Amino acid sequence: LLERGWEKAALAPLVSPAGLDIGAREPAEIAISILAELILVRRRDADEREEIAPVGEGDATGEEGAAVDPVCGMEVETESARHTLDHEGVTLFFCCSGCREKYARDLALAVDA
Repeated sequence: LLERGWEKAALAPLVSPAGLDIGAREPAEIAISILAELILVRRRDADEREEIAPVGEGDATGEEGAAVDPVCGMEVETESARHTLDHEGVTLFFCCSGCREKYARDLALAVDA
């Protein structure tokens, strides 16, 4: 890709080979190793977001007409969002009921602390 003119910075996020080294050989095993790596990266990123922006803090804005789910970081269309939570006069938008429930649980724990 570098020889084809791609910028080195654009290639930096790419990982090769993809997947965790679990000794996978069959296609299904390789797919599982890749999914496992995606889960690992997603959890690590979520943990870092929680350290940086605890429940009730942080930037929840995305593109116009969109918001960022405060749990998983996914961008959510505000007009069609089915999972919302009003907290201290602010409407938070979530990608799914699981993220909304996790946020509400964490919020309750933070209030009780």
